Amino acid sequence: MSGFEGRFEALKADLAGKDEWTRQEALKAFHLEWAAALESTDPDGAMKQYSLAEDCQWTIGTFSTSGGEGLASMSEVYRIMGMRAVVLERLLRFGDALEVWKRIQSDPNGLGDLTPCAARIAALKAKLGS
Repeated sequence: MSGFEGRFEALKADLAGKDEWTRQEALKAFHLEWAAALESTDPDGAMKQYSLAEDCQWTIGTFSTSGGEGLASMSEVYRIMGMRAVVLERLLRFGDALEVWKRIQSDPNGLGDLTPCAARIAALKAKLGS
């Protein structure tokens, strides 16, 4: 068992009985840390961890009680999605990365405009010749 796997099991045990918001925040932070550690040696593993962190953030967002909290939560979702898209770019999976950036850009509240997605989309389209 890797160090992260052992820490993950211990974290899950520590979080038993805690409220869902606390659990998801702790798990998201852990998945982001694990993803960052894997990026240079295991990009597929990093993307898996980013996806798990994104899932946690979607759950955290369900606890939003106002428009501002919801927008902040979605901004965090998009930040994590962008991390995953960058890994896809490094793996030369430009089409997959383009789809992630386009999804971010399509936010109906304009949050995509606050991310680097426009520049990333333009660069990826140039690489893909489209």
